[in-house]
Amino acid sequence: MEKEKMSTNFFLNTQLTALIEKGFSCIESHPCHHLESGIREAIYLALGAHHDPIAHKRRRLLAQQAINKVAPLWYTTWPQDTLLMPLLDRFIRYKERRVVEKNEFLYTQLDEDWERMSAFADNTWIQDPLHRKHRFAESMVGLTVVLATELVLFDSFVTSEESFLPQKDEEIDLMENELHFYAAFAYAGGPPFPMHYFGTGSPEKYKDYWTWWLQEALPYAWKEGMNK
Repeated sequence: MEKEKMSTNFFLNTQLTALIEKGFSCIESHPCHHLESGIREAIYLALGAHHDPIAHKRRRLLAQQAINKVAPLWYTTWPQDTLLMPLLDRFIRYKERRVVEKNEFLYTQLDEDWERMSAFADNTWIQDPLHRKHRFAESMVGLTVVLATELVLFDSFVTSEESFLPQKDEEIDLMENELHFYAAFAYAGGPPFPMHYFGTGSPEKYKDYWTWWLQEALPYAWKEGMNK
């Protein structure tokens, strides 16, 4: 494993390499093998400055990989549902355009998409608190896609070089986190900490997700972000 990590990350800069190594230590020590918000934010900042074109492309590529990883969970759970497809279409359409005019409509559309997917998640929780049928965790895929679209348009989540998120996700309101938290939540089948009537997600799946994120998704985003 160590040899494989080194061969994968040889082209990364020193700062990001050190953060990835720290990330592996974090997921090993966490009870659910979760990568906490503090280290994720540090990694986001290490990808480059806010609105820097190369850095923004890297963050877009990272978001795209997260969607690819977890979107199938939605359709496995709700194979006949059509709620997610328009969101995926918008994400792809905006991602492929080099310049998107920022206007009030985009802000309104994002707000409406967030409210729609938040309501879906809430109703899933209310209808089936034991998530035996509606699977609350998989509803986090919708939140992932909405926030990925916001990132494509506005390079959101990174606003300055100063930390603005708590170091641990348990200190953040569930509906005020960022897209990679929701993607991992969906993939692992539950939160990385006890929450109301839910048990935690699978530690094995959390470890699998964050290992993939650190070892494959991040290096890919870093390298491909430099390509035109």
